[in-house]
Amino acid sequence: MAVPRSPSPQGGEGEPGGEVRGPGGEGLERGPGGEATLREAVEAAERRAIEAALGTTGGNRREAARRLGVSLRTLFYKMERYRIG
Repeated sequence: MAVPRSPSPQGGEGEPGGEVRGPGGEGLERGPGGEATLREAVEAAERRAIEAALGTTGGNRREAARRLGVSLRTLFYKMERYRIG
């Protein structure tokens, strides 16, 4: 899934709405109160799920993909995106 990436047009570091970095180094925005955006929350959850699946399968990527309900190619893509393994 391609997601457009652009730096935050809002405030600087430490300010609400300031720029933070995602797993690929792209700029992501924080919510008004400094909380994680939905995108950040989804990325963090995907990363944890992939790491857990790889851990429980002893690093077997094919089995991890099956348990996660995604194709092997999708797992490879996400592992590359999140810099896993």
